Amino acid sequence: MTQPQTQPMTQPQTQPMTQPQTQPMTQPQTQPQSQFHSQSQDFIEEDRRRRNRRSQCPEGLYPYTIQAGDTLWLISQRHCTTVEAIMEANPGLTPANLFIDQVICVPRGTGCAMPERPHIRPRNEEERRGTRNEEERRGTRNEEERRGTRNEEERRETRNEEERRGTRNEEERRGGRTENLCPGGLHSYIIQASDTIWIIAQRFQTTVEAILDVNPGINPTNLFIGQVICIPYGHRLPPVCPTPQPMPMPQPQPQPRPQPMPMPQMPQPQPQPMPMPTPQPQPMPMPVPQPQPQPMPLPVPQPIMCVSEAEQSLSNYMRLLWLQHVYWTRMVIESVAFDLPDAKFVTDRLLQNPKDFEEVLITFYGQDNAAQFAELLTTHLTTANELVGAMKEGNTDAASDAEKRWYDNADQIATFLANINPNWSVDDWQDMLYNHLAMTKAEANDILTQNFEDSINVFADIEREALEMADVMTQGITQQFMQFFR
Repeated sequence: MTQPQTQPMTQPQTQPMTQPQTQPMTQPQTQPQSQFHSQSQDFIEEDRRRRNRRSQCPEGLYPYTIQAGDTLWLISQRHCTTVEAIMEANPGLTPANLFIDQVICVPRGTGCAMPERPHIRPRNEEERRGTRNEEERRGTRNEEERRGTRNEEERRETRNEEERRGTRNEEERRGGRTENLCPGGLHSYIIQASDTIWIIAQRFQTTVEAILDVNPGINPTNLFIGQVICIPYGHRLPPVCPTPQPMPMPQPQPQPRPQPMPMPQMPQPQPQPMPMPTPQPQPMPMPVPQPQPQPMPLPVPQPIMCVSEAEQSLSNYMRLLWLQHVYWTRMVIESVAFDLPDAKFVTDRLLQNPKDFEEVLITFYGQDNAAQFAELLTTHLTTANELVGAMKEGNTDAASDAEKRWYDNADQIATFLANINPNWSVDDWQDMLYNHLAMTKAEANDILTQNFEDSINVFADIEREALEMADVMTQGITQQFMQFFR
C-alpha cells in the first residue's frame, strides 16, 4: 500500500499542478480579478483541506466522491441504501447543496456489489477558469444590454420632450391660438405658467368640478405647461338664493256664543184649603264673557346665507391645501424618524405646498405678497424638519433653538396676514398657529418614541385645526373681495 500512495500521488502534485500555479495563475493576478474568482479559489482550497481530513470513513461506511448530476436519492439507489441512512452517517450534510468532489460516507446495503466509480476526469484549473470567464462574459453582456435599454429609454424620453417643446413653440408662434379639439360646447385651453384649476375656473366663470368633469383623468396637482384641457366656458349660472317666505299667521278659531239659560217652569198653584204665598222668581245669572284669542305676532324671517359657487370652490381648494400641508408633514416626520429611503422625495413634495398657496394668493394680493407668504411658509416647514432631526438625535440645545425660531416664524406669518387683509386678526392667527406648532411637536415626539396610538389621536386634532385655518382664510378673502364671489 505504500507504493500506490507515494508514486501515483507524487506525480500529479509535482508536475501537473506546479504549472497552473506558476505560469497560468501569475498572469491573471497581475490583472484585476473579480470578487467571484477570489471566493471560488478559497472554496476550492477549503474543499481540498476537507477531503484530506476525511480520507477515511468509520467502519461499515464507504467513502464516496460526489460527481456531476449526483443526488442523495441516486447515491442511495446505487449503493442499496436509503437517503435517511446517508444523512445519519453524514451529520450536517445539506442535500440541496452538494458540490462536485465532496467526499461523503455511504452505508452500503447487504447483497449489493461495490459499484464502479464512473471515470469522470475532474475539471482542472483551466476548465474552472474558463467557466468563470464565461460567466463573467455573460454578466458583462447582460449589463451592456441593460445599459443599452436605459439609453434607449432616455433617448425616447428626450425625443418626446423635444416633440412637446416643438408643439409649444408652434402654438406660441401662432399667437397662443390652438384648434378646438374639445366636443361641442367646450373650448380648449393651453396651460400656462402658474395656472391652477381654481384660477382657470375663475377666469372662465366656471367651477373646478365642471372642469374636472369634462377632463377625466386630469391631475389638478400635476398640470404642466403646454397641456391642453377643455373648458365649459360660459356655462356657469349665478347662484340662486331661496327667497324667505313669511310664516302663516294663525287664524283665531270661532268660539260658540253663550246661549241664555231657559226660564225655569213655574209650578201651577193647586187649590189648597189655605192660600199659599206666591213664590218670587229668582234673578237669572248673567253669562260671563269669554276672552277673545289675540293674533300671534308675525315671525321675523332669519337671513339665509347664500354661498356662491366661486366661494365654495375657494373653500374646497383652501381645505385641500391645508390638509396636504399636515398630511405631508406627518409623512416627513415618519421618514426622518425611521430613516426611510423616501425621505428626500417626501420632503420635496412637502415643499411644493407653499408654491400651491402662492398660486392662489397671487390672484388677490399680487406676485410680491404671494411670494412673501410662500417664503414664510417654507421657513415654517424647514424649521420643523430641523426640530424633528434634533429631537431624534437628542440634541436639546439645537431643538430649543429650532423651536424658538419656529414660533418667531409663526408671529411673522400672523402679522403678515393681518397686514394684507383687515378681516384677519393677528391674535386669531397666533392662537391657531401656536396650537398647530404645539400639536405637531407632540405628534413628532409620539412617533419618535413609537407611541403610535397617541400620535394618531393628536393628528386628528391637527386635521381639525387645519380645516379651521382654511375656513378662516376663505372667509377673509371672500369678505375682502366680495365682487369676485357674488
